[in-house]
Amino acid sequence: MRLQDIMNRSVETVAPSDSLVMANELMWRKRIHHLVVLEGSRVVGVISDTDLGGPNAQDIPDDRKVSDFMTASVVSGKPEMTVDRAINIFRERRLNCLPVLEGEKLVGIVTSSDIENLAKRGTSNRRYTGESIGPYPPLNPIRDND
Repeated sequence: MRLQDIMNRSVETVAPSDSLVMANELMWRKRIHHLVVLEGSRVVGVISDTDLGGPNAQDIPDDRKVSDFMTASVVSGKPEMTVDRAINIFRERRLNCLPVLEGEKLVGIVTSSDIENLAKRGTSNRRYTGESIGPYPPLNPIRDND
Protein backbone atom coordinates (compact mmCIF):
# COMPACT_ATOMS: atom_id res chain seq x y z
CA MET A 1 0.00 0.00 0.00
CA ARG A 2 1.24 3.48 -0.88
CA LEU A 3 0.84 6.89 0.76
CA GLN A 4 -1.35 7.98 -2.15
CA ASP A 5 -3.84 5.32 -1.02
CA ILE A 6 -4.26 6.72 2.50
CA MET A 7 -3.16 10.37 2.41
CA ASN A 8 -5.53 13.22 3.06
CA ARG A 9 -5.52 15.38 -0.06
CA SER A 10 -7.18 18.31 1.69
CA VAL A 11 -4.26 19.81 3.63
CA GLU A 12 -4.72 22.76 5.94
CA THR A 13 -1.88 25.24 5.58
CA VAL A 14 -0.63 28.46 7.14
CA ALA A 15 2.05 30.98 6.27
CA PRO A 16 5.14 31.61 8.42
CA SER A 17 3.87 35.15 9.08
CA ASP A 18 0.46 34.01 10.38
CA SER A 19 -0.21 34.41 14.09
CA LEU A 20 0.06 31.48 16.47
CA VAL A 21 -3.41 32.30 17.79
CA MET A 22 -4.86 31.94 14.28
CA ALA A 23 -3.00 28.66 13.70
CA ASN A 24 -4.21 27.26 17.01
CA GLU A 25 -7.80 28.32 16.29
CA LEU A 26 -7.62 26.68 12.84
CA MET A 27 -6.41 23.38 14.34
CA TRP A 28 -9.09 23.53 17.01
CA ARG A 29 -11.88 24.42 14.57
CA LYS A 30 -10.86 21.72 12.04
CA ARG A 31 -10.10 19.17 14.80
CA ILE A 32 -6.63 18.49 13.45
CA HIS A 33 -3.20 18.38 15.05
CA HIS A 34 -0.89 19.51 12.23
CA LEU A 35 -0.63 22.37 9.77
CA VAL A 36 1.81 22.52 6.88
CA VAL A 37 3.58 25.87 6.62
CA LEU A 38 3.79 27.23 3.08
CA GLU A 39 5.74 30.19 1.77
CA GLY A 40 4.09 30.75 -1.57
CA SER A 41 3.70 27.18 -2.78
CA ARG A 42 6.90 25.89 -1.11
CA VAL A 43 6.72 23.80 2.08
CA VAL A 44 8.92 25.48 4.69
CA GLY A 45 7.71 23.88 7.90
CA VAL A 46 5.16 22.03 9.96
CA ILE A 47 3.46 23.19 13.14
CA SER A 48 1.53 20.95 15.49
CA ASP A 49 -0.66 21.45 18.51
CA THR A 50 2.19 19.95 20.54
CA ASP A 51 4.43 22.82 19.41
CA LEU A 52 1.84 25.14 20.95
CA GLY A 53 1.61 23.31 24.25
CA GLY A 54 -0.72 20.47 23.36
CA PRO A 55 -4.48 20.32 23.01
CA ASN A 56 -4.94 22.12 26.35
CA ALA A 57 -2.69 25.07 25.50
CA GLN A 58 -3.67 28.08 27.56
CA ASP A 59 -1.26 30.93 26.98
CA ILE A 60 -0.48 31.36 23.32
CA PRO A 61 1.21 34.73 22.89
CA ASP A 62 -0.75 37.14 20.67
CA ASP A 63 2.38 38.67 19.21
CA ARG A 64 4.13 35.47 18.07
CA LYS A 65 4.17 34.10 14.54
CA VAL A 66 4.01 30.57 13.17
CA SER A 67 7.67 30.88 12.08
CA ASP A 68 8.66 31.23 15.77
CA PHE A 69 7.31 27.78 16.67
CA MET A 70 7.24 25.69 13.49
CA THR A 71 9.57 22.82 12.76
CA ALA A 72 11.57 24.02 9.77
CA SER A 73 13.39 20.77 9.00
CA VAL A 74 10.51 19.08 7.21
CA VAL A 75 10.64 15.38 6.50
CA SER A 76 8.31 14.56 3.62
CA GLY A 77 7.15 11.60 1.60
CA LYS A 78 6.17 10.96 -1.99
CA PRO A 79 2.81 9.55 -3.11
CA GLU A 80 4.45 6.30 -4.24
CA MET A 81 6.25 5.75 -0.89
CA THR A 82 5.08 2.60 0.87
CA VAL A 83 3.14 2.86 4.11
CA ASP A 84 5.73 0.56 5.71
CA ARG A 85 8.49 3.04 4.85
CA ALA A 86 6.41 5.91 6.27
CA ILE A 87 5.88 3.96 9.51
CA ASN A 88 9.64 3.47 9.78
CA ILE A 89 10.19 7.21 9.26
CA PHE A 90 7.60 7.99 11.95
CA ARG A 91 9.41 5.69 14.39
CA GLU A 92 12.98 6.68 13.50
CA ARG A 93 12.35 10.43 13.52
CA ARG A 94 9.61 10.43 16.19
CA LEU A 95 7.20 12.19 13.86
CA ASN A 96 3.43 12.28 13.80
CA CYS A 97 2.88 13.67 10.32
CA LEU A 98 4.42 13.46 6.90
CA PRO A 99 3.59 16.03 4.23
CA VAL A 100 3.36 14.30 0.85
CA LEU A 101 5.08 16.11 -2.01
CA GLU A 102 5.11 15.52 -5.73
CA GLY A 103 8.29 17.28 -6.71
CA GLU A 104 7.99 20.54 -4.76
CA LYS A 105 4.17 20.56 -4.77
CA LEU A 106 2.21 19.66 -1.63
CA VAL A 107 -0.35 17.00 -2.62
CA GLY A 108 -1.34 15.49 0.73
CA ILE A 109 -0.52 14.64 4.30
CA VAL A 110 -0.31 11.39 6.25
CA THR A 111 -0.54 11.44 10.02
CA SER A 112 -0.05 8.87 12.74
CA SER A 113 -3.87 8.80 13.02
CA ASP A 114 -4.09 7.70 9.38
CA ILE A 115 -1.66 4.87 10.12
CA GLU A 116 -3.62 3.86 13.24
CA ASN A 117 -6.87 3.85 11.25
CA LEU A 118 -5.22 1.67 8.61
CA ALA A 119 -4.10 -0.79 11.29
CA LYS A 120 -7.59 -0.89 12.81
CA ARG A 121 -9.24 -1.82 9.52
CA GLY A 122 -6.55 -4.29 8.48
CA THR A 123 -3.86 -4.01 5.89
CA SER A 124 -5.51 -5.10 2.70
CA ASN A 125 -4.26 -3.94 -0.66
CA ARG A 126 -7.65 -2.39 -1.40
CA ARG A 127 -8.20 1.29 -0.86
CA TYR A 128 -10.69 2.01 1.91
CA THR A 129 -13.93 3.34 0.44
CA GLY A 130 -15.86 3.90 3.64
CA GLU A 131 -18.23 1.00 3.15
CA SER A 132 -19.08 -1.29 6.02
CA ILE A 133 -17.86 -4.87 5.91
CA GLY A 134 -20.65 -5.99 8.23
CA PRO A 135 -20.65 -7.15 11.83
CA TYR A 136 -17.65 -8.96 13.18
CA PRO A 137 -18.20 -12.58 14.24
CA PRO A 138 -18.04 -13.33 17.98
CA LEU A 139 -14.54 -13.89 19.30
CA ASN A 140 -15.29 -17.43 20.42
CA PRO A 141 -18.55 -18.68 18.89
CA ILE A 142 -18.20 -22.14 20.42
CA ARG A 143 -17.95 -20.96 24.02
CA ASP A 144 -21.13 -21.42 26.10
CA ASN A 145 -22.46 -18.60 28.20
CA ASP A 146 -21.22 -19.31 31.71
